[in-house]
Amino acid sequence: MSYGRGRRDITDFINNLLSSKDGSVFEHVNYGFVVTGVSRSLTHELIRHRAGFAYSQRSQRYVDESEGIL
Repeated sequence: MSYGRGRRDITDFINNLLSSKDGSVFEHVNYGFVVTGVSRSLTHELIRHRAGFAYSQRSQRYVDESEGIL
């Protein structure tokens, strides 16, 4: 929770962090990707070597993948 003043523009906030050399805040960046049309074996390889990454994968138990790539 932040008790600071509200901001409509994040530019001031970013500039304040940069000027105070508080770079730790920039280490908490999240990116999201949707990958489709790849084999199940590829996704398992990605998950197996996932250092620093988190994955969510659609279950084949409840989804009809009969039209998918073999």
